[in-house]
Amino acid sequence: MCEENVHVSEDVAGSHGSFTNARPRLIVLIRHGESESNKNKEVNGYIPNHLISLTKTGQIQARQAGIDLLRVLNVDDHNLVEDLAKKYIKDESSRRTLPLKDYTRLSREKDTNIVFYTSPYRRARETLKGILDVIDEYNELNSGVRICEDMRYDPHGKQKHAFWPRGLNNTGGVYEIMKIIFVKGSL
Repeated sequence: MCEENVHVSEDVAGSHGSFTNARPRLIVLIRHGESESNKNKEVNGYIPNHLISLTKTGQIQARQAGIDLLRVLNVDDHNLVEDLAKKYIKDESSRRTLPLKDYTRLSREKDTNIVFYTSPYRRARETLKGILDVIDEYNELNSGVRICEDMRYDPHGKQKHAFWPRGLNNTGGVYEIMKIIFVKGSL
């Protein structure tokens, strides 16, 4: 069907008539990581099915799934994704993965709007948390925000002065009040 012939209602299209969330670029289905009941079926006898957690292996698998997801998304820095993969994936050859060796992206537009749907079962939520932890770490590393080691906050009161960039007329706050008191006291 030709896009010129497609009528899109206002609730599906944005105010400018373009698709906002009508068609996702990519749909990925992920099964939960290894759960306690996958490892030991007797768990089903005394823990309700919806409360069964992931094993340590399942938690590792969840973070590895986060790496695999970042590998298929259009992100800013694929080298950073591979650095994270070295942290979370110890042995690439012994695990089942997506066949991504010859994966080519059909679009270069960055994936900035990702939506996750999950089952309310604990193992599914824990899997999603592992995936989101990896994505959050990527975002933090990719943001360019770094801690300035010299100017860290010191809660013990050793840092006595606040610094503002030169040229700012209205610094406000305590500094402004102290300046007024000093000027009045020197008269």
